[in-house]
Amino acid sequence: MKKHCTLFGAALLLVSAALLPQSAAAQRLKIHCGAVTYVTSATAAGQVTFSADGSQLQLPETSLEAAAVDSITVDRADYNPLAVGVVYSNGGAALTVPCYLADNLTISVDGGHVSIVQSADLQEEVVYALTGSSTDGSFFMDGEYKAGERRHRRLAKSLLLRERSR
Repeated sequence: MKKHCTLFGAALLLVSAALLPQSAAAQRLKIHCGAVTYVTSATAAGQVTFSADGSQLQLPETSLEAAAVDSITVDRADYNPLAVGVVYSNGGAALTVPCYLADNLTISVDGGHVSIVQSADLQEEVVYALTGSSTDGSFFMDGEYKAGERRHRRLAKSLLLRERSR
């Protein structure tokens, strides 16, 4: 129960901070869950609630297990609901996933090996931005709809990129 209260207090504080008058810079709410960070717009952040039993963090686009949440932060980066970021390092891979896509992606991260399968319900082009380097990593993506990818020049040659679109 203590974690739920702490998360609730942190969420209220961050949502309040996100809603205070600021300069014209964009803001995102970032929900860190292990190797995956879910992001949403500051507008949607104002609608974050917990389920009655405190087990789910409910956002307009998706629900997340409250127990899986490591931390919640706010930044001033632009929010793109159709862009997934994958950052490789020798310690593994870290993903940034828009909450808008969360219910339509099945994500698996095992060290530097990332697998993303899009549901058939997802009928929009998603851009996957791959950056960093890894001596032992891979990226696999499968889905019904077209996807774009951007690779940063520094991706190590040993990083395998496999994409299959139907």
